[in-house]
Amino acid sequence: AASRKTLKELAREINSFDPILEVKIYGHTSNSGNPTWNRRLSQHRAEAVVAQLKSHGIKLKMRAIGLGFGQPLPGLRADDPKNQRTEVILGT
Repeated sequence: AASRKTLKELAREINSFDPILEVKIYGHTSNSGNPTWNRRLSQHRAEAVVAQLKSHGIKLKMRAIGLGFGQPLPGLRADDPKNQRTEVILGT
C-alpha cells in the first residue's frame, strides 16, 4: 500500500548514490510486550524493508538491524505506537 510506494520512491533515490555506500535499516518497537519478542520483531521489520528495497533494484550493501525498544523517539512515551518504526541510514 502506501508504505510500498514510499519504499519504491526511496529505492529510486538510493540508486542515485555512490555504490560504495552502505544502507543500514534499523527496526524499532515500542516497549509493549516481551523484550526478546520485540528484538525479533524489530529485526523482522528491518529485514522486510531490506527485502522490499532489493525488490526495487537496490544494489548497495544493506544491513538489517533490530534494536527492539531501546531507542524511543524523543518526547514520546516508550509504549507509544509511533516508536514502532524503521529508519534508513546511508553511510560508508
